Amino acid sequence: MCKKYFSNVKFHLREFWKINSRISRIIKNIYIFSKKTYNKSMEELKFTISKNLIKLRKHNKLTQAELAAFVNYSDKSVSKWETGETTPSVEILKTLADFYNVTVDDLLSENFQPEKHFTTKERRYSRLTISLLGISTIWLVAVVCFVFT
Repeated sequence: MCKKYFSNVKFHLREFWKINSRISRIIKNIYIFSKKTYNKSMEELKFTISKNLIKLRKHNKLTQAELAAFVNYSDKSVSKWETGETTPSVEILKTLADFYNVTVDDLLSENFQPEKHFTTKERRYSRLTISLLGISTIWLVAVVCFVFT
């Protein structure tokens, strides 16, 4: 009886180790697959970010040096972001999104198309023009009031 019991235990242990080795192989394969998928998705994300940064910069008619001056980075860093060598940090992505008047999600999406709106330079010129017109109007009203009173 004891011999039969131990043979059953040996059999179950062998089966356990077979199952355990199969499970460990499956887990190893899942790990390798997920690592490959993660690396692939990170490369795709780098490419998407770089493509969108180039689109936005060209859409706003800016040079890499002008963009770098705004975010307080070197133009080499901007070049690396646009070539996909590195990715900007989350803080820089948020700063760039605010600068371009888009969301961070837009920077990360593959099908992003910049909207047809005023570029950054055009916005600056229009604000300057409006400010100068306002100051001129106030100056004119002051001169008219001074002359006719």
